Amino acid sequence: YGAGTYVLANFLCSIPGIFIIAFCSTVCVVVPSGMQGFGVYLITLFLSLLTAESFMALIASLVPHYIIGIALGAGVFGFFMLCEGFFIVRDDIPPWFIWGYYIGFHTYTFRAFM
Repeated sequence: YGAGTYVLANFLCSIPGIFIIAFCSTVCVVVPSGMQGFGVYLITLFLSLLTAESFMALIASLVPHYIIGIALGAGVFGFFMLCEGFFIVRDDIPPWFIWGYYIGFHTYTFRAFM
């Protein structure tokens, strides 16, 4: 089997597990709080987790050692979370870092949840 077949099979096999994580988290957050939009929260969380999983798979394929990959992924995710609008509002982000606001998928998930 080729690399493309492996990547596709791995992606398809990870979908049910990610959906279960998203569903359990949605039940634990939406139901007790009485929020509306169970389905929107579930789909948004599922797609965000799927994107994060795919991004880490991309990093794993690019770096030679798993410890470096974990550190690189944590740093990139931390940067995305810093620029998403929760810690620093979009208007307060310096002009040379505004690209982090637009490229980070955390931004769009955060905006959908708020």
